Amino acid sequence: MSITLTIRLDDKLDRTLTRFARRTGRPESEFAREALRRQLAVARFEEARRIVLPFAEARGLLTDEDVFAAVTRRWTRSCRVRKSVRRTARR
Repeated sequence: MSITLTIRLDDKLDRTLTRFARRTGRPESEFAREALRRQLAVARFEEARRIVLPFAEARGLLTDEDVFAAVTRRWTRSCRVRKSVRRTARR
């Protein structure tokens, strides 16, 4: 099932959209759908981040770098465990 959504575009955005659609041979609606999908993904991420933030801060994860480092440590540790399990299973 599909629905029709009507939106207003200012003149500059309309010209830009039309130009890109012609240049790429893609319909204007495809650009709009893709932009909406991306914006909704960003909104979902921001919502999840807002919910998780207090828990992360309580564990000392204050920046994106802190989170990346923690995930990397955990992932690296789990890879080592999987390798040792495989070695044990071969014997």
